[in-house]
Amino acid sequence: MSIQEVILRHKKPLSLIVAAIVLTYAVSLLNGFVGDDHFLFENNGFYKDLKNVSRLVQKNFITGFDDIDNAAMRGSVSMSGCVSYRPVTALSFFIDYAVWKHNPFGHHLTNILIHILACLFIYTLVFWTLKNAKIAVMAAVLFAVHPINAEAVNSIGYRSDLLCLVFYLATFVFFIQYRRCGNCQKWQWLAACYGAFFLSLFSKEGSATLPLLLAVYDWFFLKSYRPKDRRQLMLEYAGFVGLLFFYLYLYFFVFPNSNHPQDYLQSTDFVRQFLIATKIFYSYLIVLIFPPKITILPTLYVPPLAAIRPYEVTAVFVFMLVCFFAAFRSFKKSKIVLFFILWFFITYLPTANLFPVPNPFAFRFMYMPSVGFFVIVAIFIEKLCSRLTQRFGSVHFEYILKFGLVGLCMVITIPHNMLFKNDFTVCQEQIKRYPDCSKPYWAIGEIYLSHGEYKKAIENLSAYLRIDKNNPFVEAMSRDYFVYNRLGMCYVDDPDKAIAEFQTSIRLRPEYALAYANMAKAYILKKDFQKSLAYSLKAIELNDGLVLGYIYAIYSCLMAEDLEKAKGLLEKAVELSPDDEGVQYLKKQIDRYENSRR
Repeated sequence: MSIQEVILRHKKPLSLIVAAIVLTYAVSLLNGFVGDDHFLFENNGFYKDLKNVSRLVQKNFITGFDDIDNAAMRGSVSMSGCVSYRPVTALSFFIDYAVWKHNPFGHHLTNILIHILACLFIYTLVFWTLKNAKIAVMAAVLFAVHPINAEAVNSIGYRSDLLCLVFYLATFVFFIQYRRCGNCQKWQWLAACYGAFFLSLFSKEGSATLPLLLAVYDWFFLKSYRPKDRRQLMLEYAGFVGLLFFYLYLYFFVFPNSNHPQDYLQSTDFVRQFLIATKIFYSYLIVLIFPPKITILPTLYVPPLAAIRPYEVTAVFVFMLVCFFAAFRSFKKSKIVLFFILWFFITYLPTANLFPVPNPFAFRFMYMPSVGFFVIVAIFIEKLCSRLTQRFGSVHFEYILKFGLVGLCMVITIPHNMLFKNDFTVCQEQIKRYPDCSKPYWAIGEIYLSHGEYKKAIENLSAYLRIDKNNPFVEAMSRDYFVYNRLGMCYVDDPDKAIAEFQTSIRLRPEYALAYANMAKAYILKKDFQKSLAYSLKAIELNDGLVLGYIYAIYSCLMAEDLEKAKGLLEKAVELSPDDEGVQYLKKQIDRYENSRR
């Protein structure tokens, strides 16, 4: 049966899958930008200019934390936001912005459509493998509505996981079609396989496991379709391996990920790393098996060693033994269970934390491995329903079990999607579930600061500085200078406290122009215009594009009655930002001052 025949003959199950996704994720269309979405779309000029598409093949496409720091000091951002080479994901952002601009509705809609496509590919793959539509639809629907995949669907900036899996599954489906089709279309499908694998690789690096899994699939299920000529078989796999090595060459040598400090990697305690990896895997299993345990994980969160319990390590080893036993039994009877167990573990390997990574723990990392898990669950449910039907002679048990399980997942996922409404709801959930993690306090402190709730902003920003970062990579970024500057901005009625915080920020990062500009503002409040002028001029020296520095310098000059210097600075400020309200206000003040002198 071809792909076209699957679509035509299986309209009802495919429609059921789409309906389940629409019902579950429709609420996500009302969500705004959260987390890194602001950095990528709202406050970033990169995706707004189609001329930057050419940068997808340039070395400055990769974004490092030094680039982010420099952008923060400049006050302007124009970068891809990709710390790894993922040009296909970046291209989708260009298309999204061209169509939807700053409307988050459209960006979320794109994610949901990609999720639908992934689920339809899952149905096709499972149906072709097991020849059982009930198992195929159950596996696809569970994958579609289970809350562990909600993060990948709701977070626009993390679209790489969605795209990677879609093209990963497309490669599999095209590969099976290639084995089954006639000679007239054979090479067309092989070309489609290579094309889909290429797109998967350049969506996210986790697709590097695909050639291995294809070989396992070929060995298990498609022996009768293998070419008699071994040379032809070797050439087929050589294409996949060649694409993989081409990607790895680009990934490591042409567009290297610059966010892995060598001293951090070399000083790793591998016993600690093993315990953390075990804890993370246990957390994934708990959510997969008990969906109500779902949470929103903080960015760059590392579970503290004190939170790791012996029973969690034991549970992971028991799970591994159960999988090994199930694989051993299925090897003799049916290799289907074994294959999807291998799918789970092979696709999990890139995120298994065998080596330290900056962001070791995120539920979106289970988007690809969970396919294998849900297929196994669907097989188990189908066997259980079959036995219940044989014993009690009624199909009601089957409907109750299947609809009950899917309904439970939907009831959990729908309100969980609503937590991604905005940064405030996300941070509240993170602080509630992970009070030992510092990052959410910084984010919610920024929200309070932007709304003028300075007391709450101080409480949360101070909590961020007080709580142990528990992540060597986060500590290596040394972003505290930025937080101290934001703390100083909270003391709007106490310039002395503000100055103390700005001084700390400058001590940590002497070239941080914005802290000097804010220091100038604090001295203006103290009516010390000599110091305010000195600090504002220092801010301009460090960043001659910082309009705020010019505004405070011009105001200080006016208060010191140095009109000529104020006019010279105003010319530059108008050139930089003619529509800025502060610049326009000062221009009027200078005009009035000149008129009064006449």
